[in-house]
Amino acid sequence: MDRTVPWCDPLFSILVAASANLNTITSISPAAAALPWRGGNQESMRILTVCTGNICRSPMAQAFLVRQFPDSTVESAGTSALVGQPADPLAVKCMEDRGIDIRGHIARQIDAVMLRESSMVLVASREHQACIEQDFPWARGRVFRLGQWLGHDIEDPYRRGEAAFQIACDAIDQAF
Repeated sequence: MDRTVPWCDPLFSILVAASANLNTITSISPAAAALPWRGGNQESMRILTVCTGNICRSPMAQAFLVRQFPDSTVESAGTSALVGQPADPLAVKCMEDRGIDIRGHIARQIDAVMLRESSMVLVASREHQACIEQDFPWARGRVFRLGQWLGHDIEDPYRRGEAAFQIACDAIDQAF
């Protein structure tokens, strides 16, 4: 199947920027630095999605990316994760409405190992980006906001009802 991504695709722009920085950020093989649709190995692309609790936005973003890049490794974590908790039921419902099952998700706290193993980190907000880049300055150049090309952050729907989850899910989907 052809996985060519158009130049106007926001995710394509993020991946190009991330791949340009890979060799300067960590010591990795040339194969890991290759873009998946440019003859590189998609299995070498590791993407980490990040939000606050890792039960709403980042699991939804992870699921969209897994669907879009099935041969890549996509994980999620939180900056203040509700470790061990499943995805919020409203996040599960939003994704089920799109034919995606995230019921097996379990929240995890972001750590240095996850960041070092990731080719790219997609965060829900400027605050997440600042937090990661402050705590892990060596990750700069691989951390991007999901809503960067939408002109806004992906608002946290936690405890704000079904409509807020639909808005967040739509914004994440639109970012990809």
